[in-house]
Amino acid sequence: MKRIVLVSAIPAIVISLACGGQQTTFEGPSPVPTPVPSGPAASGAFVDAPELGVTDWIRGEAVDLDTADGVVLVEHWATWCGPCRIEFPHLTALQEEHGDRLTVIGLSDEPKATVEPFVRRNEEVMGYTVAAADPSAMMAWSRLANADSIPYSYLVVNGQIVWHGHPARMAPVLPVVLDGSWTPEMARTLDELPAFVPAYLETLSLTGKSAALALVEPLLETPGIGGDTKNELAWTILTEVPEAQRDVPLAVRLGEQATDSVEHGNWAYEDTLGLAYFYNGQQAQAIEAQERAVILCNEAQAGHPCIELADRLTAFRDGRSGM
Repeated sequence: MKRIVLVSAIPAIVISLACGGQQTTFEGPSPVPTPVPSGPAASGAFVDAPELGVTDWIRGEAVDLDTADGVVLVEHWATWCGPCRIEFPHLTALQEEHGDRLTVIGLSDEPKATVEPFVRRNEEVMGYTVAAADPSAMMAWSRLANADSIPYSYLVVNGQIVWHGHPARMAPVLPVVLDGSWTPEMARTLDELPAFVPAYLETLSLTGKSAALALVEPLLETPGIGGDTKNELAWTILTEVPEAQRDVPLAVRLGEQATDSVEHGNWAYEDTLGLAYFYNGQQAQAIEAQERAVILCNEAQAGHPCIELADRLTAFRDGRSGM
C-alpha cells in the first residue's frame, strides 16, 4: 500500500488535562512537538453543550452559547501549555477573517489572577474572547468529548456541539459549519474515515463494485474533507484491486477531490491522480498531474520518491503506466 502523506496536521504535544503540567513562560522555548489525535469519541456528536462555567470574562464580552449568533469556537487552553500558544495567532486570524459569523472563546481553568496578566502580556496575539472557567465545568466538556489533552476545540451552533477535536483537524470542517451545511451525516463520515479503505475492499470482495461504490458515496459528498483517505483509497483501487474489479472512474473522482482539498498541492495526491487519469485513458491529464507531482516532490526535497515519480512521468509520455 502506498505511503500516506498527511497534510492537515499541525504539531502539538499531548498534555494531560488531569495531571496538569510544568509551569512555563511564554518567552521560553516550546518543547519538541508531537502530533495529537482527536479523542476517540465521535467528533461531530450534535449534542447539547455543557455550561461554559465562566468565572471571569478576561477579554471581550460575555457569550451565551444558546443565543450566540453564528458559530462559537470554544478552545480549551492553559497558560502553561506550550502547544496552546502556537494556536494564538491562528485563533486571532480566524476571528478577524470570519468576523460576526464566528466567536472564538479561549477557556482556561486557571484563576483570573493567572490568566489576566498572561493575556495582557500577549494581547497582540490573542485577539479574541478569553475567559477563566471553573475546572469542573471544563472537565464536563472533556468527559463528553473523551478529550485528555489541550489545546482542544469545540464548534458550537445554537447551543449544540457539532464538532470537536484537536484544532489542527478543524481546517476542513470550519468553513462547512460556517456556511450552515454541516450535518450529522458529514460528522459520521468524518469519524469513519479510517475504516473506508478496508470496508471498501471487503464490500468489493463480497458484493461487488456497485455496492462498494455506494459505500463510498457519503465520502464523495464531502469534497473538502478526508484528503488522505481519498488518496489512499484511490491508490489502493489502482494498485491492489484486480483489473476486472478496478473502478477507475471512482479513483479519478477520489484523486480529484483529494488534490482539490489542499491549497498548495501535495505530490502524493498528484501522483495518485496522474495514475488514475492514465488508467482512465486521459494521457494528457495524466502527464500534467505527474509533472505537478514531480515539481512538488522536488520542492519538498522528498528524496528517493521523486525519482519514482519522474520515472512514472517518463512512462506516461511513452504511453506506459510505469507500474
